[in-house]
Formats: sequence, C-alpha cells, structure tokens
Amino acid sequence: MIWIYDLPQWLLCIFVVGLYTVTSLIGSALLRPWVRRNASGQPDHNDMIGNFLSAGGVLYGLLLGLVAVGAWQNHSDAEAIVTREATRIAALYRDVVSYPEPHRRELVSLLDDYVRFLIEEAWPAQQNGEVNLGGAARISAIFQRLGEFEPVTPGQAALHQEALRELNAFYEARRERLDAVNSGLPESIWYVVVAGSALMIGITWLFSIPHRSMQLSLTLFLAVSMGLMVFLTVTMDHPFRGRTSISPAPYELVRDQLLGSLNALE
Repeated sequence: MIWIYDLPQWLLCIFVVGLYTVTSLIGSALLRPWVRRNASGQPDHNDMIGNFLSAGGVLYGLLLGLVAVGAWQNHSDAEAIVTREATRIAALYRDVVSYPEPHRRELVSLLDDYVRFLIEEAWPAQQNGEVNLGGAARISAIFQRLGEFEPVTPGQAALHQEALRELNAFYEARRERLDAVNSGLPESIWYVVVAGSALMIGITWLFSIPHRSMQLSLTLFLAVSMGLMVFLTVTMDHPFRGRTSISPAPYELVRDQLLGSLNALE
C-alpha cells in the first residue's frame, strides 16, 4: 500500500483512523446480538474478557510503542543524513571559492548544477521510491576538475587537501542518502502491527454491555487511539516517500548561496 504516501497528511490520517473506526463499529454491531445471547446468565463474562484485553493490551502497547520509536529513529537518521550532505556541500563551496580563476568559477558552477539536479530531479524521484543516479556523473566532473588543479603555493596545497577531504565526505553522505531512500520497517513488523490491532479491537466486540451506545463508544475510543498510533508510525516510515517526505530545504539554502556566488563572479 505504498500509494498511501501520495496522499496529503490530513487525508492519510482520515484514511487510517477511518479504516480502524469503521471496521470496529461494523464488527461490534454484527457480533453484539450473538454475544448478548451467549453471555446471558454469566455474571463473570465481562470480567473474563477484560482480563484478556488488559493482558493483550499491555503486550500490544509495548510492541506498538517500540515500532513507533523505531520509525521515528529511522526518520531522524534520514533527516541527519540530508543535513550532513547539505553541510558538506556548503563546506566544499567554502573551499572552492578560494581557488584562483578559472577553477573557482567552474567548480562553483559544477556544485550549483549538482544541487539543482538534486532538488529538481533527484528529490521527486525519491518521493516515488526511485533512485536517480544522474548525480554520479556530476560528482565525477567535480572530482576531475579538482584533480586538474596544481597548487603552486603551500597555502593552495593546504586548501586543495581540505577541498578533497570535504569532497570525499560529501560523497559518503550522498551514498548514505541513496541507501536510505527505500529504508523502512520490515513487512513482517507491519503484519504483526495490523494483526495485533485487529485482535485488540476484536476483543472489545465480546463485551456484553446493556447500553449499546456505551459499548460502541468504548470500541470507538480504542479504535481511534490505535488508528492515530498507526498513522504516526506510517508517516515516519519511508522518510523519503510521498508528500510527507523529508524536505529538500537544506539543499535550497545551499543553492541560494551558490547562486549568489555565481552572480557575484559574473
């Protein structure tokens, strides 16, 4: 169901919570007559069901909490990778603007081309779960141009070594981002989450409460709570997918810096 990441966040919330809500209300309405017939004459019926719900709820709550934390950690790591790559590009720009002409203009132009490609082409591809490898040729061009520079003073030699170091660090951050494009929770965990929530909601259907509205309200409360937790986990899983993906804002700041530098060189 990877298509759900193409929905706006508010619509995704309504979809997930609504799915849990509608399912819980339909199941409760269908099973209520059968439960009422079989629970009559058993005063400890609700106590027994409540004990099952308490025990299962503790286990499922721990599982859902750990899954949500894992998804949040994955999302935070992806944001850190994006920030690290953008920072490395900015640091490399800081070095190359100190190169003599024509290397300075050419290197800044190559960096600007890479950042524009990243924002305008690579990022939309990432939101569709695809990895655009067009950046490799652009990075190779930067490597080649830096390799052609021959320092003539000790200061230029130190600057050149620093630029090469930043370029390698930038390349490593890029590799980390590409590896994280399709990162997410394993399918087996989602099977357990969905099956567990279905069992928890199903147990509420077995309560025998005289007031129909009260039983529906309790079932609805549990369904909405679970739906919100699952929605939260879904939005953080696959951090580069769909409309809820990580923003390319760090790269846009670098692009503005590069554009200003190119205008100043003209």
